[in-house]
Amino acid sequence: MRHRLLGLVIALTFGGHCAAASAQIGAPSEGLIDQLMAALPNSDSLRHPPDPPSAAPEQTRLQGLNPGHEAEVSAVMRDWLDCVRPLVVATTNRTIRQIIRELGARKAGLLLQFYGGPDYRRLLALGPGIRAHRLSAAEQREFLRIMSTYPLEEFATRIDNLNQVIARDPSFLPTTLQCSALKQAALDRQGLRYR
Repeated sequence: MRHRLLGLVIALTFGGHCAAASAQIGAPSEGLIDQLMAALPNSDSLRHPPDPPSAAPEQTRLQGLNPGHEAEVSAVMRDWLDCVRPLVVATTNRTIRQIIRELGARKAGLLLQFYGGPDYRRLLALGPGIRAHRLSAAEQREFLRIMSTYPLEEFATRIDNLNQVIARDPSFLPTTLQCSALKQAALDRQGLRYR
């Protein structure tokens, strides 16, 4: 009985604070995540990513092993990219959505406000001065205001680790290996060298 009473006193005393804190750090709605995903710069590249950096060197390597069969090697590589690309799109989107969830509703809302508002354009305009380390005092104040208003550093740090997070995705490695096995089988069927 005494423990229940203590629990009730704690809940009544701190309940309002806990609810407010929970709402502040709670997960963003899927609608908010969708809006932020659409507002991100280069959001189209999330749906149509560039080829993996390893694709061109691999194609060159395979063509070098199979002189006179460049067209066949190109076809095999196109098929491999067709296999890998949906995986990269799905995993990247799933990972970015998870990063946004982990930031919480308040920070996700601030990021949406930033990317959808004038401060994003202001920061872009400051970009050349930032890169050249030549901001005026007013520009430095504007830069610091923007950076302190929005969770840009935290978001950028998490996005910078995107490739590591994607590599840990449980579906990424098995599917990548499956695509590579299909590429190897296609090379074998055509009598092309892999090694």
